[in-house]
Amino acid sequence: MKWFFRASLAFFVFFMGAAAFGQNTELVTQLSENLTESSGLLNIDGRFVSHNDSGDGPYLYDIDTLSGDFSRRVVLDNAAQVDWESICRDENYIYVGDFGNNAGSRQDLRIYKLEIDAYLNATNDTVQVETIEFSYSDQTSFEPNAWQTNYDAEAFLAANDSLYVFSKNWGNLWTKVYAIPNSAGSHTAQLRDSIDVEGLITDATIIPDTDNIILLGYSPALAPFVFTIQNASFPFLSEGIVVKTLINVPSGMSGQWEGIDHLENHTFFTGEANFLGDAGFYRWSSGHILSTNTTRPTPFLQLPSPNPADEMVKIDLPKGGWYGVFDSSGKLVFKSSNKLLDSDSLGRGTFIIKRFDKDGAPLDQVKLVVP
Repeated sequence: MKWFFRASLAFFVFFMGAAAFGQNTELVTQLSENLTESSGLLNIDGRFVSHNDSGDGPYLYDIDTLSGDFSRRVVLDNAAQVDWESICRDENYIYVGDFGNNAGSRQDLRIYKLEIDAYLNATNDTVQVETIEFSYSDQTSFEPNAWQTNYDAEAFLAANDSLYVFSKNWGNLWTKVYAIPNSAGSHTAQLRDSIDVEGLITDATIIPDTDNIILLGYSPALAPFVFTIQNASFPFLSEGIVVKTLINVPSGMSGQWEGIDHLENHTFFTGEANFLGDAGFYRWSSGHILSTNTTRPTPFLQLPSPNPADEMVKIDLPKGGWYGVFDSSGKLVFKSSNKLLDSDSLGRGTFIIKRFDKDGAPLDQVKLVVP
């Protein structure tokens, strides 16, 4: 995604200062001019594969991690590049997400599917792909709304015969989780969950042999972070243990990080070049963000009861505190300091209840189901 800077200077300075409390990152190599818009990253048996987002071509690149250039370029012969934003895999296939949608107006969202073996052994470095077309189940308007839409996306994962797309919500800084069948054809992406990440999600990875997911993102001022979901269970990822960690950006490098994957005990990133700095390929130890706690902590001093809701739901609040009820799109639909909530007033659906202290600082959150 080509960046459009719209944050104030004060906002920028605040978030870059906050990032100093994050973890140090090792710059493995600066990326060459051939990969300055690297917006996805995939580890295949120790080789790292990436792609540019737009203005290039339907190409996947094996990164030379010594030089920062590519060691191999593979053409996706029957694919087109509009706005490629993410790449992921399952046991047998690679998936490339052409679903960047900064204005929220695209009606040609696609995912390209190709065999891993075909990629590794491509004749003349050219492969054929299948196409998965999709639209969002809750989108009704396609009027352009650049850098304000909640229907942009730059991240997805493959799991359980489905693809899970994470939206990049410019409007409210949440991410919505959509499920799509992983088979070729035209599908509707069904909204399954939403998470308040307080940022813009740009990529995702599953740590092998665990139930842990790492989302990559940055603030509106381009301060990168990882949002780790432990004990994750698709599709209701918001029920896992979440840890948000800010990341230091090496001097002279861009904070617009858009690619992530995992290898052994390290997480690897790619970042695009922009007005703040150069494109890079990075490594850091991710062990510090993974808790050994195997149970989800109680998000409230007293959980909403009953849950799923009956009629009146009791919510425990600290002195002077209040709570807000958010719908699945992240919109605030109700707020109160009354410990009794009439669920009939919400209607059917799945909601997020967030508690705040007397000064308005967020405390915790929990999902409430109204059948």
